[in-house]
Amino acid sequence: MRKLQDLTLREKIGQLIMAGFKAEDIDDHVLQMVKEAKIGNIILFTRNIKSARQLYRLNRKLYELIYNELGIYPLVSIDQEGGMVTRILEDATFLPGNMTLGATNNPEYAYRAGQISGQELISLGINVNLAPVLDIATNAYNPVIGVRSYSSDPETVALFGARYTQGLQESGVIGVGKHFPGHGDTDVDSHYGLPKVDAGRGRLNSVELVPFKEAIKNQIKGIMSAHILFPSYEKEQLPATLSSKVLTDLLRDQLGYEGLVFTDCMEMKAIADHYGTHQGALQAVIAGANQVCISHTLSEQLKAVDLIEAAVINGEISEDLINERVERVLKAKADLLDQAKAFVNSSEDEAIKVLITKEHHSFAEAVVDESLTLVKGEPFSLKERTLLIASDPFATSIADDEVDSKSIVKAVRDQIPSIATIKMAVRPSVEEQKNIIDQAAEYEQVVICTYNANIYQEQLELVKKLLGLNLTVYVISMRNPYDLVFIPEIKNYVCLYEYTKNSIKTLIKYLKREISPKGSLPIKNNKSHKTGVSVYIGLAEYSLQDNLRYLEHAKASGAEMVFTSAHMPEMSKDFLSDLDAIINKVLELKMKLVIDVSKPMMENFKIPKGTYALRLDYGFKDDEIVKMSNELDLFIELNASTLSPERMQKLIDMGLNVKNIRVSHNFYPKAYTGLTHEQVRRQNEFFKTLGLDILMYIPSQHQKRPPLKEGLPTVEAHRKMPLDVVIQEVLMLGATEICFGDAYASIDEIKTVAEFDVKEIILPIRLVEGLSDEEIRIINSPHRSRMDESVYLKRSTAYRGKVTISAHNTIAREKYAVTIDNDGYLRYRGELNIVMESLPADPRVNVVGYIDNCEYLLENLKPGTRFRFRVKNK
Repeated sequence: MRKLQDLTLREKIGQLIMAGFKAEDIDDHVLQMVKEAKIGNIILFTRNIKSARQLYRLNRKLYELIYNELGIYPLVSIDQEGGMVTRILEDATFLPGNMTLGATNNPEYAYRAGQISGQELISLGINVNLAPVLDIATNAYNPVIGVRSYSSDPETVALFGARYTQGLQESGVIGVGKHFPGHGDTDVDSHYGLPKVDAGRGRLNSVELVPFKEAIKNQIKGIMSAHILFPSYEKEQLPATLSSKVLTDLLRDQLGYEGLVFTDCMEMKAIADHYGTHQGALQAVIAGANQVCISHTLSEQLKAVDLIEAAVINGEISEDLINERVERVLKAKADLLDQAKAFVNSSEDEAIKVLITKEHHSFAEAVVDESLTLVKGEPFSLKERTLLIASDPFATSIADDEVDSKSIVKAVRDQIPSIATIKMAVRPSVEEQKNIIDQAAEYEQVVICTYNANIYQEQLELVKKLLGLNLTVYVISMRNPYDLVFIPEIKNYVCLYEYTKNSIKTLIKYLKREISPKGSLPIKNNKSHKTGVSVYIGLAEYSLQDNLRYLEHAKASGAEMVFTSAHMPEMSKDFLSDLDAIINKVLELKMKLVIDVSKPMMENFKIPKGTYALRLDYGFKDDEIVKMSNELDLFIELNASTLSPERMQKLIDMGLNVKNIRVSHNFYPKAYTGLTHEQVRRQNEFFKTLGLDILMYIPSQHQKRPPLKEGLPTVEAHRKMPLDVVIQEVLMLGATEICFGDAYASIDEIKTVAEFDVKEIILPIRLVEGLSDEEIRIINSPHRSRMDESVYLKRSTAYRGKVTISAHNTIAREKYAVTIDNDGYLRYRGELNIVMESLPADPRVNVVGYIDNCEYLLENLKPGTRFRFRVKNK
């Protein structure tokens, strides 16, 4: 095998490119990219694979071609994740996907899956598996990760990912954890757009990065970058793949990773549409990538090599940088050299023998059986008049493949003919839903198999209609298990986590009552925020017993934090004994106590044991703050409303221990003294770059603190605003913790904050009278704002041209009116718009409602954002 010093500059650059092609055999594309561009690594897709034998022969030819041309064997990679992302569909073991493994609660199954995958891939000459997915399933709207994740719990993902990687790499295949630093909390597929994760460094470190840190600790050899913006790490408009702050400063320097950095495909629209594929390839190498993936287009592959070569020749980047990137590739290939030699000297029959091992296939089927999960209700029981409704499988993202030509409907017809069946579209139209409902009404019970209903929500509409019938409904999810998030009233809910030939077998066995559900749901509610309440000690209006009862109610309602002040002028002198009782109760309830203190009262104040944080109000000098941050065994909470970036930087330069720092805003008892949205946003953006938790206060409408009783918000506009709007705005402004400034908030208020999950914007709407059923249905449906928005209208992507809408209430369109285009607008009929600038009347446009007191939400409803309406006057 040739050494670095033996390679030309172009040959070195070719070692940094991982290229794909369309054929099932060596063709002109392959010859040109190897001979002209000196590309030394391959990525394979289903399009390249007809059978295992053909794949073996193809890889033998690729090894021979690339070795003869370059003197170095190739890295040959594939996305053989298991489940819905499986490239080798025939002959090889069809292994379960990640969430299927996660639902078994058995990490040893992940180890065995990795081991089997590695054994089979290496026998075919594939030495890199672009797996496991280490993203965390924290977003019910994620269109591309979902069941490709093991769980919504970071520790579970870390454990299963580490065990899978160990099995894979022990078999001789490089494992590649993806998508760094985390693709789980997005609602945009980077194949089609450029996602953004706004989480602060604290959240990313405690959630998204956990599986990657564990993978690095366990010597994973590859990590793939995500085409996602992470402003907490990279202030420029650069996704992780193109950011040296992410790939070098974070991944290499902070996390200590020494393996290969792979990019996701540079032809994905997140890169191609915003930066350009070959231009992005150059930037990725500069940022720290060792394997730049260009999966499809020969011209882009050639341009990338040419551009990187020109950048070195012109002095834009140094050859030393190229050498550093290539050295890691050559080291990885040297470690694989014995396997490469074994493969080129192996026989086809020997390779195929590994793939047809009966134990491998039995293992895969058994894992899917064990993953079957009864989430809610009763197990299925067959009755005489039973109807099953299901769609056929298909690829829902470019990451997927058409995994199986079989369908549930066909399998049920063949194996349980007593069950009637209906094949539905994955997006059943209104007419199709009506026909299904009409037929379902004739049965005792219905089984409906949903497929990514969190994305294709027409299925959820059908489920709701079925629940309205006088019959038993069983909902069985065949992929993303989020149906209950959207329809909590589902009574009987079972989950399988993939629509594959193995899961169809499992489903048939379940319907026949041959197996019972044993799995557990890997998805939990991952809130983006913590909830807090305030208690006030030493005030006549709040007795100690009332405060203690309030804390118990608050804890039971979901509150995690407690704020109290130790320096209010209205407090009685003997408040310390009450404070002790409050602290004991907080510790008993396992909540976190934040005490607001001033410098004068601290002189005679002993910090109570068990205090979570001291909020420093006034009187503290900078050197005192720095000293406290380094000496006290608790958090120091600084005032986010008044602390300037310049002063914060000064404190850091003086030695402030940022790891022990939190920030919280003021609340403002006096009307018209609260902050504006823009003031808060500007402050929070700075604190997010430091990875700090940010607390904001909101008022209670149930009971307000005396003596002014005007509410205690951070933002002035929130003083009398509906609670769901306040929560959304506070989270949109970047808060990670929401605390009621007033006491006492009601149980319902606390629960609303604690349970609020902002994955879509909820807009309160005041409807006009006389709306049709079709208009009501459109208003109640989920919406997404168009990417190409107008300054005059926020346009929904749903329903255009699919409905009949009669003209009525075609009046002038006020700012923040909601409209639906009627039949007069022809192909636009049914389109819902939110008016952002007052517009004249149009006979083709019906005004159907108005949105009040939501200016900030509406102005920040960004292109591509999901939203719903909450009807106020229903």
